Amino acid sequence: STREAFGDLPAELTLLFRVARIRVRAAALGIRSLRTVGSAIQMRFDRATALDPAVLLRAAKARTGSRIAAAGTLWTLPLGVGGSDVLTLAEQAVSALEPAGSHA
Repeated sequence: STREAFGDLPAELTLLFRVARIRVRAAALGIRSLRTVGSAIQMRFDRATALDPAVLLRAAKARTGSRIAAAGTLWTLPLGVGGSDVLTLAEQAVSALEPAGSHA
């Protein structure tokens, strides 16, 4: 394997791959953008997303301080809940929206 031949990947490359995985998974859910705004993460959904609104509502209710606005196309999640960093929170939010068993 590459790891055996060359050692561990640099932290920057590992981070880049982590961000890329989040973006690919988010795009598959119809998330048009995912960004930090102040002390929150905002997920903006494509209006044509196939995501079940009930799944989004359930995920939002499970996150303290999160809110849905703009006809269900914007989900805002506060940072710092549970001590999660930005990428961990984004991964958790995307996982909460994915169908069961779709993410390994």
